[in-house]
Amino acid sequence: MSTPTPTEVEVRRSAAGEMRPIRFTWEGAILDISGYGRRWSDDEGEHWLVMADRPERAFTLHRAPDGSWTVSASGRPRTVV
Repeated sequence: MSTPTPTEVEVRRSAAGEMRPIRFTWEGAILDISGYGRRWSDDEGEHWLVMADRPERAFTLHRAPDGSWTVSASGRPRTVV
């Protein structure tokens, strides 16, 4: 997993008020979220395991209690041959 870096995250809220990230910035690019894995909360804040299409790769988004976001890449990008 890469070192967490600050990021900007766009979210949507459901009718019930649940927040869901839909895109984020990584290495200067805006990445759309194409899939979701685990979501959990702990003393450090909220965490989402998400998948982006380009590059096809898993990322972990973290929202700290102060509202700031970080992103880290989880594993290697997938190569299609």
